Amino acid sequence: MVKKWTDYSDDEIKNMVKEEIIRCGIADYPSRTRYNENYDNEKAPSAVSLMNRFKLKWPELMESLGFEYDKEKMATERSKKIKGATKKTKWNTLSDEELFSVFKGVVIAKNITMVKEYKEKTVGEDAPSYGTIISRLGNIAPLLARIKRERVSGKKEDPQ
Repeated sequence: MVKKWTDYSDDEIKNMVKEEIIRCGIADYPSRTRYNENYDNEKAPSAVSLMNRFKLKWPELMESLGFEYDKEKMATERSKKIKGATKKTKWNTLSDEELFSVFKGVVIAKNITMVKEYKEKTVGEDAPSYGTIISRLGNIAPLLARIKRERVSGKKEDPQ
């Protein structure tokens, strides 16, 4: 009969997980994602099962197993957003004024007049995402109204 993970003691599970992390070659960088991508489910439980069993978050679990888990170091290594660190994208390298200029160009080129249209017409395009515009420039509706006013009057407005 096949054993279930609940049939093993906590110490046995911890040893299995340590061995699996080493076997997968992720001991130097034991992120939960890397573990889930590489572990053999016949040799150790999933990350979620482990966290539920030990009632620990992944970093705490890794530290309890003797692995170094430095979120800052890992964030730098994988260049992802963690605790306010911003992922480098071409849109984040632009000033807000430059980003607005790109946004305006997309709106004019695609004849966009509503927020819904911006979301639909820019998916998969070389354009700032709806989320980027919202987080950097604020609500899109007033921006669209500003672009419309500028086009009608022929005068550039100062950003507010």
